[in-house]
Amino acid sequence: MKTFFKQFKYGDQGSAKRKTLSFVSAMLYLMIAMACSKSKGDELQLSDNAYFLIESHEFFILKLLEGPPMPPPPTVSCLQHYEYDRESKDLQLNNDHVLNPLPRIDDVKMVVLSKFMTVFGSQGGKNGCNSFNVHSDFEAPQIDKISSDGSVHFVHDNESIELGIGDKWEHSEHFSTDTFHIQISADSVAMQIIERTKMRQMINNGIHPKSKLKGI
Repeated sequence: MKTFFKQFKYGDQGSAKRKTLSFVSAMLYLMIAMACSKSKGDELQLSDNAYFLIESHEFFILKLLEGPPMPPPPTVSCLQHYEYDRESKDLQLNNDHVLNPLPRIDDVKMVVLSKFMTVFGSQGGKNGCNSFNVHSDFEAPQIDKISSDGSVHFVHDNESIELGIGDKWEHSEHFSTDTFHIQISADSVAMQIIERTKMRQMINNGIHPKSKLKGI
């Protein structure tokens, strides 16, 4: 009888331990599943016939502070790698400059358009180039993530910024003040002081139909 009691006691403890371990395992699995579900639910979900479009531009704006007028902007020989019509949402990509193959149209999830341009003050002249990047996911150096509602999240100067669909964000900061000596004539030299402002611009264009995307 004594022996039977010991065997029953030990067997009961083992069963309790197994139940406890099963309960803990189940709770851990539930917590992981909930975390994964929340993470997936917070990401943008697109249909196969749509993609997300972002513009990320950088401008240098020149302003004459002192001296003779600035000469006309120099002509820059630079291919324009895309043409985008904001109203019709037509986007034509020129992929002649692309070294690596672009994703198949079925795999495209996001396109990031970029301009790098210099604006010449009150003259209104400007020159520069544009480029694009095609992504099969929502990862790009310019952004941190895209939420399920289409909001774009990124960081600028340690500040977290959220940009809704259709919104535009701009930030300008002084870049430099430069002094030049301009040859006016054989015997005359004038001093010219030009201020350069750097402007960064981000536009969230939201979801676009792939039927409007050409060049892939």
